[in-house]
Amino acid sequence: MNKEKHKVLILGIGQSNFLNQLYSQLLVETGKYNFYINDYFDLSKGKVGKENKIYSDFFNFRRIKISKRNLYYHFIQFSFDRFFWKILFFEISQRKSLKDIKNILGEMAQARFRVKKLIEPLHPEIVHFHFCIPQNIRELYFLSPEIKCICSFWGSDLLRMTGVSNVFYLQNALERTSKITIQSPELGETLLTKYGRGLQNKLEYIRFPLEPKIFDEIDANRNDYKKLRDFKIKYTIPLDKKIIAVGHNAFRENNHLKIIGIIEKLPSKYLEDVVVLLHLSYGGNESYKNQLKNLSCQTNIKIVVVEEYLDKSEIALLRLITDILIQMPISDALSAAVTEVLYAKGMVVSGSWLPYGFFQRNNIKLFEVESFNNLKIKLEELLDNDVKYLVENNPLEIRKTFLSGMEVKQWLNLLNSLISQ
Repeated sequence: MNKEKHKVLILGIGQSNFLNQLYSQLLVETGKYNFYINDYFDLSKGKVGKENKIYSDFFNFRRIKISKRNLYYHFIQFSFDRFFWKILFFEISQRKSLKDIKNILGEMAQARFRVKKLIEPLHPEIVHFHFCIPQNIRELYFLSPEIKCICSFWGSDLLRMTGVSNVFYLQNALERTSKITIQSPELGETLLTKYGRGLQNKLEYIRFPLEPKIFDEIDANRNDYKKLRDFKIKYTIPLDKKIIAVGHNAFRENNHLKIIGIIEKLPSKYLEDVVVLLHLSYGGNESYKNQLKNLSCQTNIKIVVVEEYLDKSEIALLRLITDILIQMPISDALSAAVTEVLYAKGMVVSGSWLPYGFFQRNNIKLFEVESFNNLKIKLEELLDNDVKYLVENNPLEIRKTFLSGMEVKQWLNLLNSLISQ
């Protein structure tokens, strides 16, 4: 008789990129878990399609309407919880209006309804929360202690979200969770500083696994000059220019405008030989994307915008044609795009404020600048000198560090440890 599989429910952000890579590789590694996901969002917009082979079922709990009677019942039940009064007195201390406080408590009552009527009847053994901001973890407060919880920080949720309210709600959530995952010691130190060192014993340093097929495609196409040329022609990328990619999505936080403003100041001898590539397949709003697309008419540099969502083989080609990637967002964790460019033997210029020490500690070469004021000088240096030899060993080191399967084993060990408790 087959033993029933353990149920893992995925809440918080349902964005496909990290999640598909993680849970698909866990399924390959073991057959003992079934994964269920809420609020799934396919970044490919249908190009790749729903990953039905990964997830046993898809939910959209927050779209289910709650009757006034049910909402009132769960509001009253919540009022017997100490956390109800903690929220009330906290929000009063923040000088919130009565209407705002009522709305916040009402949202919590809705979360309680979802847990008691929709989530707990599914009998998940583990609930895995992704992208930990207050609105993503409301259900955590109401889950039965028998259900183990994991809170996984992605980077921006830790580094860009701040304020007294953020700390209050996250501290209370993290005190209740079973485990917290973070991608690097630098980010772990930020978390402990922000939310309290009492969380140290819950911390697990685990990176999200990368998509191995992209790296295999990079290897397969390194010297396929016809395919690289055809890719450039398809996306109207000049064949005879050095390609400087700026950021890897359309979020304003990538600082595209500031970086392009610095590139504009390069002497003409450099500008004649370069093209700026903006890959805007996801993120951002239409107003900002239009601003970026209109830049080519307002500047003296050649700019190519690629908006299409690229499949794994085309992502590999994009990385291979990139000579320099400038990665200087407000904040970041360990970027897959950066790792892929480095694996393709491209050069990466990053801000030294980013937690990329893991690359350096593992002999993976990238170039850091301390501020935007230093970017022009660094670009001139890289464009003037043949420094490709410095990145020659990056593929070997990345294979050893990122593609050994260690991350998947760590995630599996974490799940197994919670199930066995």
